[in-house]
Amino acid sequence: MATKILQFWNITPAPGGCPFAQRAWLALEEKKIKYDTHIFSKTNKPKDFLDTYYSLWPDKDKAATVPTIIDVDGTKVTESQVVVEYLEERYKDQGTQLIPKVPAQAATARLFGQLFMAVFSTRNILFSESKQEVEEGKANLVRGLEVLETFLKTQALPGGPFVLGEHYSIAEVTAAPFLWRAALLLPEFRQWDLLKEAKAKGFSRFVEWSQAVLERPSTKDTAIPHDVLIDSFKDRVPKLS
Repeated sequence: MATKILQFWNITPAPGGCPFAQRAWLALEEKKIKYDTHIFSKTNKPKDFLDTYYSLWPDKDKAATVPTIIDVDGTKVTESQVVVEYLEERYKDQGTQLIPKVPAQAATARLFGQLFMAVFSTRNILFSESKQEVEEGKANLVRGLEVLETFLKTQALPGGPFVLGEHYSIAEVTAAPFLWRAALLLPEFRQWDLLKEAKAKGFSRFVEWSQAVLERPSTKDTAIPHDVLIDSFKDRVPKLS
């Protein structure tokens, strides 16, 4: 069914609350696509959303998730990376080119995104209950930062702070929601500043990339507000024993 404007489903506690949905939102903003947002809670998913999701993903044992969109021609798409790639292909002639036409550059951008998700994790730092486990989580994340630093120094293009030099791409869209959360949550709950730690370790290229991503207008425009993010984690982060 065609619509007058692209429909985008997102969840509370605020737009930007889900990092995966934020990826799609980043792409919508970067591509300068007009859209309507429908926001709902995890415990009260509307029927039209459920019908749309399960028409795409027919395994009803899996919880229906965002992002999910319906484009103006009626095309339905779900899952964050699939949505991002669809939006780039569908609207390739407007806004930021998120996937470059040069295959090698596209591969570099996609590979960085996969690498980031493999080595960048704050779970053990935030959700462990013992100081020892938190310290182990920090050490693991620092090792991940070292891996990302090496990638950026050896495989990123020159001429700018991003993976593709001056060109913002799917590499940053993939990583930005998780980098944003780490930059806010770790100092608040574990008194540990990610970028200060990276600077202290000499990871200058990672710091340059991170600062450019965090200062990107689309990152700020799609991010969950600081106070809402902190409030949503207060009951989830345990005190250390």
